[in-house]
Amino acid sequence: MSHATAATVHLAHGESLALPDIQGTALMVTRGTVWITQENDTKDVVLSAGDLWMVDHEGLTIIEAQNDASMRAVGPSFERATAAQRPSAQWLREKAQAFFSSPTRGPAPYY
Repeated sequence: MSHATAATVHLAHGESLALPDIQGTALMVTRGTVWITQENDTKDVVLSAGDLWMVDHEGLTIIEAQNDASMRAVGPSFERATAAQRPSAQWLREKAQAFFSSPTRGPAPYY
């Protein structure tokens, strides 16, 4: 049986977080706005302070702050994803290149 863990995450404007396999994690934005994109999902999500949303796909989830933002994350896999050693820059480049090379994806977030 896995236990849910909670964490508060603070991101500066433009800062991003790439987390693998956090399906089932609930994200609640407490300050600012974040843009979220998930691997193998053509629909991106934008959350503002007070919004609550659950990660519904396995694979890489990228969260980018559109301004200074804070959020609470609660989920059984969140601790595993964030406790792992930070991925190397090369690993992130390779994942991002593969992620955005899909014909249904593009690198531009919402406007």
